[in-house]
Amino acid sequence: MGDWTERIASNPEQCGGRPCIRGMRIRVSDILDLLASGLTQDQILVELPDLEPEDIEAAIKYTRNKLLLTLSPSANLTIFKFSQLTGNIFSNLDTRNHKPKLIKP
Repeated sequence: MGDWTERIASNPEQCGGRPCIRGMRIRVSDILDLLASGLTQDQILVELPDLEPEDIEAAIKYTRNKLLLTLSPSANLTIFKFSQLTGNIFSNLDTRNHKPKLIKP
């Protein structure tokens, strides 16, 4: 399973048709929510032991692809230029070594 598209699927009979990881009931949005809340990739793998590191990468790439498809051509060019300036973070995002700060309410 080298291609991220093989890891993400939407099934109308599962999770309301939302995109899930490898047929499991783990939605792409679940992974993104955990990343947004400040968990590292390693912490997510502990919380969801059925996941593989490639699943997290696939969820990010799936979201990137959906985002780029819904944006206007001028927005796509802006993101492309931005990603070139920042080390192409949109196609090579690696959360394993990134430890964001947790913001407490």
